[in-house]
Amino acid sequence: MHFGTPAPKRSYGDKAYGVINRIIRHSRELLVISPYIDEYYAAILKSESRKKHIFIISSSPTKEARNILLSRPLFSRAYASLSAFSAFAAALLYGLFGLKLAGFILLFVAVACALSAVKLRPRSRIHMKTPKKFVHIKMYISDRGVVTGSANLTYSGTHRNIEQVELSTSTYEIEKSKRYFWKLWDSL
Repeated sequence: MHFGTPAPKRSYGDKAYGVINRIIRHSRELLVISPYIDEYYAAILKSESRKKHIFIISSSPTKEARNILLSRPLFSRAYASLSAFSAFAAALLYGLFGLKLAGFILLFVAVACALSAVKLRPRSRIHMKTPKKFVHIKMYISDRGVVTGSANLTYSGTHRNIEQVELSTSTYEIEKSKRYFWKLWDSL
């Protein structure tokens, strides 16, 4: 397929959720424009953000969805695990073997790791902008395809309502949609 030639789009009616979920889950980066996002999809996006950066433009995410999307972990799991292991080892060395110095050193390491766990908590990989004007576009862009249509990123919009979405896997359409997204993102 030639880069400049758009491929035919495939349309989906009642299977909108499958197409949108495939785009969300199978990508390295996700760009989302949806006026409405609910808690159901906020949880999916939050889970997916462990593996990729997600950029969202949404006019009216629910309050609960916004809280889910923009929350950060309280601590770094790696440092918290190291802290727990060090504390356990310190207690074992001190309690069972009477090794006071080794126990105190490991206890110091446990406290340092616990403090680092809170201080070095991971940054969010979800970036969101809420425009002043209402954005009615529904577009979900990944490196594998672009989904456009009528379905909001809500459970009702993808599972209950009668919606129409189109999937394009054309490199031309993907690049064109990414340029459109970043132009809109930069204007907000």
